[in-house]
Amino acid sequence: MKFIVNKERWIRIFRVLLYGLTGTGTIVGASLIKNGGLSAAYADGTYAAKTQNGEVIFFTSLIILVVNILWGILRWFLRGQREKWSAKQIIGKLIGGGVWRALAFILLGVLALFVVTPKISELISKNVLEQIFEPISLHENYDRLKYIDEHFNELDFSEIQDEIKELLFNRISFDTDASNNIATKKVDFRNLPSANAYSNTVTTLNKAQLSANGNFVIFYTDVGDDKISDEEATKLAKMLEDIIVGYKSNLGFDYKYEYYANNGLSAINIAAVLYANNIDVDILNTAMPVYVVNPYKNGSSTLASYAGKRFKELGANILIKIGALFGEETAALYNTTPSYPFINILPTNVSSESLAIVTAHELGHHYATNYNYDHFGDIGSDDDFVDETGPNWMAINVLKDQPIDNLINQNHYNYSYLYKSTYLPIDQVASDFLGYPAVAFLENYYDVVPNSRDIIMQAIYNGDALRYLYQAAGEENFTDVMNLLAEKNLTGDYNGKLANTILPHGDTLHCIDVCSKQFYALPASTDYVYFATTEYQNDKIIFESESENIHGSLVGKKLDGSWEVIESKQYNIELKIRAANILNDYEVLAFAISNSSLDDSGNYKISSVAEEIENIIATAGKFDFSKMWQGLENGCFEINTDSLLDNFINLLDFGHDFINVLELYTSESMSDLRNYYDSSTSEIKGSVAETKAELTKYQISICAEYVNKDYDFDTLKARLQSAMGYNINVYNEQDDDYKVSVFIGFDLLARIGKIYSIIMMDDEIGLVTINVAEK
Repeated sequence: MKFIVNKERWIRIFRVLLYGLTGTGTIVGASLIKNGGLSAAYADGTYAAKTQNGEVIFFTSLIILVVNILWGILRWFLRGQREKWSAKQIIGKLIGGGVWRALAFILLGVLALFVVTPKISELISKNVLEQIFEPISLHENYDRLKYIDEHFNELDFSEIQDEIKELLFNRISFDTDASNNIATKKVDFRNLPSANAYSNTVTTLNKAQLSANGNFVIFYTDVGDDKISDEEATKLAKMLEDIIVGYKSNLGFDYKYEYYANNGLSAINIAAVLYANNIDVDILNTAMPVYVVNPYKNGSSTLASYAGKRFKELGANILIKIGALFGEETAALYNTTPSYPFINILPTNVSSESLAIVTAHELGHHYATNYNYDHFGDIGSDDDFVDETGPNWMAINVLKDQPIDNLINQNHYNYSYLYKSTYLPIDQVASDFLGYPAVAFLENYYDVVPNSRDIIMQAIYNGDALRYLYQAAGEENFTDVMNLLAEKNLTGDYNGKLANTILPHGDTLHCIDVCSKQFYALPASTDYVYFATTEYQNDKIIFESESENIHGSLVGKKLDGSWEVIESKQYNIELKIRAANILNDYEVLAFAISNSSLDDSGNYKISSVAEEIENIIATAGKFDFSKMWQGLENGCFEINTDSLLDNFINLLDFGHDFINVLELYTSESMSDLRNYYDSSTSEIKGSVAETKAELTKYQISICAEYVNKDYDFDTLKARLQSAMGYNINVYNEQDDDYKVSVFIGFDLLARIGKIYSIIMMDDEIGLVTINVAEK
């Protein structure tokens, strides 16, 4: 009997574990299925496998869950027979056991559907979301070729071989028969699919459509994983024609195409596809090919790419290097692209809302190449700063009514520029993110500088692009460009071409009564200092530039949430927040700072002083703050609360090391002292760890100010105590040489804790305030 009881217990434990496992499995499976669609949208190369594996996990878990439930019903039935349950007992057991289980499963199902599954899907999607919110390379192929060329002698030949096969379309063929195109296998429960959704099998493009005006010919397939429909191809062809109309009407660029033959055998095969689709084979001389296919065996973050004359020349250079090492036949094997230039679009992105603006970007490379040849007879520079952001700028100007979450706006402008890189020089922002994020800078340049279209195109040709733009604009115009950029990073006033969905990072003044803080602006950059009107009522705030290249604009956030410029491009701005129009119209104010110098950094200062004590604070004085706080000078500095307690813990560890040193040099055992010290400090460390979690939620600043000599100590003390809100005088001490008085207060509205210290030394008076505010 004891064995049976134990056996029953283990069976119950096993069934509970099965419930947990299968419940988790259904959630994870559903999450993978959902994530498969997200992956497909961004072509990360794993969408099919994620969907397949999700289906396997989901349905396997569901089957085991049902079997477990049926097993439970069978166990009830056998137990009822064994214990001779009556009908009343059976109904009671069903209600008591089955109903609560059913309710529990329904509740868990609802939680899984609406809470758990989205969270797990988000976790699984992390790598995909990183692709969305990291700069997705629109022109990845050329960058990869450039890397191979620059590091040719360092790379293994197999690495070069794999890259060249993909970049030069070795996996793509042209034929009227596409029956061998790969299609993802259906789920086979006996043999789970691998994680790789693609294989090395060649994809055959068997269909072609000519755009209405004959400028583009779309090659695609309707078979296998890379298939698209005829309707999608027609829509794509129309979109391309609309884009070149936008280039003509909005930027004044004529479209032209020059055919560069590349591979004779592929050209013969592609001619057969054209003939089979009732298209004149000579059209390749005048129409740019657009290949809707995924040439990457393991997927790619690329949405689309352009390969033109520069791409051909660089690819040929690499093939020559390969041929020199391995023979001409080896080099020719990889050269399968029929002609240049062409555009490649991944099939998974044909339905993307960003497709039009991405394709307009790729055509921007084509227009830039043509411009360079027409004006300079050469391709020109591949400076990331304008080589990638130039086509971004063209794309937002030739297309209208783009969705706000399109790739250029949401990723390159908002996330890469506004969110991550506000403080950096504008050309470094571009180079750090492959050149894409400077699109807003070029748009402001386009609005301000005469003949800016041609200057931007010429900058794409020149190497030191930012300096070229500066010199072509002139100092005054360039200053206006940088000032507008700083302002519009808040207002987002780009007539629908770009839109702000986040605010640029910035600083704040961590005090409300009195402080002054120095800031540092890098060359060709923008900075921001924010403050809320509710915190600074009856205060005067002053922006003072210390360099002629640094300007500030006062920008306010209105009660409806929009931002507007209040004062623009000033060296000095004095703002009194007690003014009714400020308090009534704006909830947040910001100084938008721009530095228009390409070479020189500079400082600017922002000060705040409450109206009640404005005449007490002096801009200069002789009080030596370092006597009472080492290194403290006039102004404010912030304490890093994240590292403050870490340093304290390190100090405790130093004590342990010091005991070891004593033991070494005295040759005496310090074990008792070490044990006592370790046991004492372990409790302290535990308390510190708990405190750290709370402390890091706050910002601490210490400000030191000179005091007007017209006030004696007692008068100043009384004046400050009455002016600085609710506070308590907690400490007073005086001697022949000094006087000290300390107040502690709390501003409920601004949620700032304050400590005021008035110190008199050698007849000089200083004011030190410590402000503790929530981050």
